[in-house]
Amino acid sequence: MATLEARRQERLEALGPSRALFRDLIGKVGSGEHTSTGLSRQEAREAIELMLKGQVDAAQMGAFLIAHRIRRPAPQELSGMLDGYRSLGPILTTPGSRALCSPPRCCPCWL
Repeated sequence: MATLEARRQERLEALGPSRALFRDLIGKVGSGEHTSTGLSRQEAREAIELMLKGQVDAAQMGAFLIAHRIRRPAPQELSGMLDGYRSLGPILTTPGSRALCSPPRCCPCWL
């Protein structure tokens, strides 16, 4: 038993911290229709940030997105993903250089 755990730990270390974390997040959403636990808001934010920063490979990203879509994301997961998009995404401006959205005042989603 200790040997299996040691091998598992070696594989996780070889992945690197970002990919190892993402692997755990895939396990949460992709463990099956009746056994998946879903993600907290913070975990969902971490997942989307890892994807947007390019710190996971395409196979991991595809597995996560498919599993997440199949199990139908919960509101806290969607909120966490939006938090990640907002923290890393561009700020859109109009031709007059005025921001189209200046949270939290104009967006009902920030309320």
